[in-house]
Order: sequence, then structure tokens, then C-alpha cells
Amino acid sequence: MRGPAVPFVCLLVVAAGCVAPTGQSGPSPGLSTDDVTDTNALIRAHTDALDDQPFTVRSTTTMRPRSGNYTAVSNRTWRVAPGDPIRGTVVSRRDAVGDPPERVAAGPDSVAAWRDGATTYRRVRRNGTSTYDRVPLFDSPVKLNAALQRTRLYRLSTRRNATVEPVLRDGRRRYRVTAALNDTAVASNGSLTLLIDADGVVRRLESERTVRYRDGKRDLSTTVRITGVGTTTVEHPDWYGAATESARNGTAG
Repeated sequence: MRGPAVPFVCLLVVAAGCVAPTGQSGPSPGLSTDDVTDTNALIRAHTDALDDQPFTVRSTTTMRPRSGNYTAVSNRTWRVAPGDPIRGTVVSRRDAVGDPPERVAAGPDSVAAWRDGATTYRRVRRNGTSTYDRVPLFDSPVKLNAALQRTRLYRLSTRRNATVEPVLRDGRRRYRVTAALNDTAVASNGSLTLLIDADGVVRRLESERTVRYRDGKRDLSTTVRITGVGTTTVEHPDWYGAATESARNGTAG
């Protein structure tokens, strides 16, 4: 079955005006035609494919507590240029509707960070006012592993079952992975859906799970999209000058 399919795929790629990836004519590393065979190989291929080119990541997480009358939505966008030194930005915002508790309603309007090598500056906006600080490297929110979503991808290692389906998106071959995850001590009803390109990049990730917190269970739904691979530009944010000036004047941490 696999032999006749290869020329057909190549014709589709040529017709779309694209060059077929070399060295990988079948499913991406870590996948067979119908299953996930090696989670580590899948994550390694994803990491290696993005290790030397810039990319953009957009993540949206919706949280609904079982015992509360509110919904919180967190949006986060990374623009990362891997390499030495790593450069990148991340902007986070959380909005709540309904009747959120004070700890949720009192959060900042947005948090942004800029990293250039070992140096990270952060801007926190709250009620229309911005404050700036310099963040220690260990605490920097602009980390490659976080942008690559490696922690979420590792949840595949707890899969109960998984399926792999080849699909076409804009004339390009993709592999849709759908996995049901085993329950853990803190999470249940977990699932992952991935859309992986022929180079191993996880272009889209969808996650569902119920998490047990001290104040009760919360249903979490996350969608992640990776775009702009090789074309993303990573530049100083418009607030960078204010952050460095604040640091020089001793008003940034």
C-alpha cells in the first residue's frame, strides 16, 4: 500500500508549487501509519526542525471550574529566534467572564517579556499603568522548551491509545494524531490532537483535560498553533527603551 502512495503525494506537492521534504517519505519520526511509536523521537524531530529557524506560537487556554460561575481565557504569543544567543518575545493576557474570585479578577491586564541571550526585561500592565523589571535568567518566561510546547507533547507518553491519519492541508501532507490519555492522580479525561508536518513540526496542538485543584476540579482546553516557521521576525518590542531606562535609573528589579 505504501509504495504506490509516494508518487501520488509527490504529484500533490509539485502541483502546489512546493518542494517535497527530503529524507522523509513516510510518517514523521515517532509515528507509524496508524500509531505513535516513540514519543521521544516525535518531540526530538519537532525540536530539531525548529532549532535553527524563527517561529511564532499562539496559545489559548480556556479554564472552567466545576464549582465556580466563571470562565478564564489565557492567551499567549511567542516569537522566538533560536540560536546563540536566543532572542524572543512573549506576551500573555488573561480575561475572565462571569463571577471570578478576587485572585483571578485582580490579575494584570497583560505581561510581556523580551529576551536577548541571558538578559530578559518584563513589562506588566495593570489598570493602564506599566511597570518594568529585569528578570533573572532562571525565571525568564522566554524559554525555548516552553515555546516548543514540549511539556504538553510529553503527555503523549501517558496515552491510552492513539491513531494516525494522513491529511492534506493547503496541498501539503500532514499527519493528524489523536490520542486518549490515561488518568493520573491530578488529571482525567485527557486527550491530545496533533497536526504534524512531514518535517516533524507539530503545527497544531489541541488538549483537553480535567485537573483536580485544592478548590475543586477545573476543565481546561488548550489550542496551540505554530506558524511563521523560517519567516518570523524577532525585534525589540516598542517598550524596550522604557524598560532599559527604568533599569538604568534603578527603578527596575
